[in-house]
Amino acid sequence: MYLNGDRGDVVLVLFPFREKDGRAKPRPSVIIREDCIDEYYLCEITTTDRSDKLAGKWILVDSTEGRQMGITQNCFVNYENRVKLIKRVVHKKIGTYPLISELEEYLESIGEEIR
Repeated sequence: MYLNGDRGDVVLVLFPFREKDGRAKPRPSVIIREDCIDEYYLCEITTTDRSDKLAGKWILVDSTEGRQMGITQNCFVNYENRVKLIKRVVHKKIGTYPLISELEEYLESIGEEIR
């Protein structure tokens, strides 16, 4: 369990499926903020490139950003799929998202509070 997460940390988390059927799978995610004492607000990271359809960033595993994030495959940081999760489903930090300011700018542009 990873309790002391910071804005921009890339963490492994049990992330719920979009179908909301109670299933989840481990995946990397970006911490946007700590929402309360026992929750993080997170942004999904997926290996499916959706950069032509959704707001986000495609990251190559061997790029500077990919190495900073600690990813093991090319991935898409999906700015549109965000969720609040209890801290106990966050396993560990694997890296840092170097483009956190870009993610925050997107959130502000859609009127979402980031702090």
